[in-house]
Amino acid sequence: VAVCGLQLYSFGQSVTIPFFLPRWRPSSFIERIEANKKNGLHTLCLLDIKVKEPDLEKQAQGLTIYGPPRYMNVSTAAQQILSVVQKQRSLSRKRVSKRRKRMIKKRLAIVNAEYSTVDGPPIEQLPEPLLGPRTMAVAIARAGSASMRIAYASLEKLQYIDLGGPLHSLIIPAAELHDLEKEALEA
Repeated sequence: VAVCGLQLYSFGQSVTIPFFLPRWRPSSFIERIEANKKNGLHTLCLLDIKVKEPDLEKQAQGLTIYGPPRYMNVSTAAQQILSVVQKQRSLSRKRVSKRRKRMIKKRLAIVNAEYSTVDGPPIEQLPEPLLGPRTMAVAIARAGSASMRIAYASLEKLQYIDLGGPLHSLIIPAAELHDLEKEALEA
């Protein structure tokens, strides 16, 4: 991980990003990434690998047949992170909107004729989320090998990047980077 230029002592807890299934889309890894960002720490995201996974349909028929190995790439990880963030943001906006409406109704009920506005920031001025399409990340493929590749881009751009074969890792850097870290990532 040190090959990307980020200082090792600035890493927080690591997370694993699992492959999403049609009925299973865990989001707990997002909470850990956000907690690390709040604490000024980088997050190493280990990407899921499926090796020697039984085929559930065949297993139901009494056969033990394994599917081919699958390795998550950076593109899939970025897509999954952004889908979770988007879902959380839409749920949050709904909650904020309802809360804001109740607050406005209460204030309007007690507001004097001399007051014509309601205090508080508009919903559009809520703080920027810790994770989103513009969040910068470091993508590493085949770390330590002769064919290693490293990319530093926004999660939005990483959705479309192809770094070749496995194994891939993703690092979400802290919001504030040391000057040496910035220099290494921008090189």
